[in-house]
Amino acid sequence: MDLITYITEQLKKFKDDRVLLDKTFKKTKYVFDSRESVQDGSFDKQIQLKKSLSGKLNGSFDNEYANKWIVHEWGGIKSFKIDERVSNFKKELGKGELNRQSYTIISSLSKIASFVNPKEYFVYDSRVAYSLNVLIMEYNQSEEKNNDESYFQVPSSKGGRTEVIRRAINSKNGIYFNPTENYSEYLKLIKELYRIVYKGENGCPYKVEMILFALGATGGEMEQRLKDLSPNAFLISSAPESTKKEAKSKQHTKLTEGGSSLCIYKDGKTIQILGSTGAVFPADKVIIQYNGEEYMARVGTYNSDHYTLRDKNHIKKELIEANGWQPGQEFQCEFSEKDGTHIYKIK
Repeated sequence: MDLITYITEQLKKFKDDRVLLDKTFKKTKYVFDSRESVQDGSFDKQIQLKKSLSGKLNGSFDNEYANKWIVHEWGGIKSFKIDERVSNFKKELGKGELNRQSYTIISSLSKIASFVNPKEYFVYDSRVAYSLNVLIMEYNQSEEKNNDESYFQVPSSKGGRTEVIRRAINSKNGIYFNPTENYSEYLKLIKELYRIVYKGENGCPYKVEMILFALGATGGEMEQRLKDLSPNAFLISSAPESTKKEAKSKQHTKLTEGGSSLCIYKDGKTIQILGSTGAVFPADKVIIQYNGEEYMARVGTYNSDHYTLRDKNHIKKELIEANGWQPGQEFQCEFSEKDGTHIYKIK
């Protein structure tokens, strides 16, 4: 059995589950320009919205008002700014390869594209990627392929979903698609799955993406499956305080690029990061050590999962770009602290 056959067999089990699908989209807006809270949405109403709004857009990415409504109101990403990145994304879609900036905001950009041309482009966010990767992991393990099939990059998310699936994939020594090609690979897969799952039907391949989205909910089907596949991936994020303190004592964390910044991800959802001694916020000064060089940084923004670093000493150019690091890459680090400065030595 190949991967496509395996995933289609799994999706067929849920394509007619109206309870799951309608519950998932119950509160999602289904009337264009609606700013009111919607409590009676459904799977079918989302399909109707996709068809009606795409007809109005007529293949154009240039309707700024519609783009803003799609991302802010329908998608719920209020912070996303509609600017030249949308037109750049359109050009990149034509080439079949995204640049790094577009990849880091693919959750927002793909929402717009999914309405502009719903037969060709589909929403790609952390929930969809989560579901696909769990199914790929099941296939790789059941077929004893030793991670033969590549995993999809996982966009950032709230609630720790991204970190959990990344930990699971990394524990299996999984290989990811290149970030710049990830979305095009996803589009090809969705179209092929639709052809088989909805055999004989035309025009609505986004139904497959909607099923994957529904299955990727917190506490949902794919989360339960991942707990069976990789239970340790959940241990840190759901551990009691005593376990979190034990994790801290190991003095290691992960470093990953997030857009033009570096993000330090912590072990556990606690405001006291590795090495902090009861402080409410992380150290203001940070040093990244790599290959005998030191790169100074200061803490920028901070939340429960990570904090970003302001660029100092040309971190982006001389550390990230010079080494060809890709968004989403993770590195094991050794942590130490000196005079209030947090030091992360990349192994």
